[in-house]
Amino acid sequence: MIRKVREANAEVPVILISGFVEALGLTEENTGSNAVVQKSANEVQHLVRAVTRLLRKKTPRKPVSSVRRSGSLKGRSRGVS
Repeated sequence: MIRKVREANAEVPVILISGFVEALGLTEENTGSNAVVQKSANEVQHLVRAVTRLLRKKTPRKPVSSVRRSGSLKGRSRGVS
C-alpha cells in the first residue's frame, strides 16, 4: 500500500502503525514509510511525536524505487494492522 501511495504522490507523509514492528523488523527503510510506530500503551505519544517530526521536516522521502524490495511486506500483511 505504501508503494502505491508513493507512486501517486511521493511527498505524502506515511506513518505505519503495527503491533508487529519488532517481530517483523519493520523500519522506515524497509517499509518506505516516514515513520514506524509500535502499537502499545504509549502509541498515542509516539504517533504525536512522529506527526510533529514529519510536519517540521522539509525534505521528501526517497522514491519507492530506492526502497529495498527484498524483504518487502508482500505476503506478510496478515495480522499486521
